[in-house]
Amino acid sequence: MGCESIATPNLWINLSDLRAEPLFFTIMENVKKVNRGAKISSKHQVTIPQEAMRNAGLEAGERLTARADGPGRVVLEREVDILDLYAGSLTGVYDGETLAQLRDEWD
Repeated sequence: MGCESIATPNLWINLSDLRAEPLFFTIMENVKKVNRGAKISSKHQVTIPQEAMRNAGLEAGERLTARADGPGRVVLEREVDILDLYAGSLTGVYDGETLAQLRDEWD
């Protein structure tokens, strides 16, 4: 070719600096979507990725229980509130007078 450099708008490229290896460009939006997992902080806190939360049907503020399930594996499950589970389940079993007598026994 006989040309040692080429000019592009506001840029000079020295052809001898070009490598024979191809260059690949990555769109940053694709890099951000890669699930890189989570990191345990010094306070033993872990941030759960948003997609995992969504797929598990969990929302911010919910209480979870954690249990070990083998080396390197921790399972998080929604905490079950026993009181919420059974509150009101005996509605209609006792009449009002019987309940009043039982409550009077507490005093």
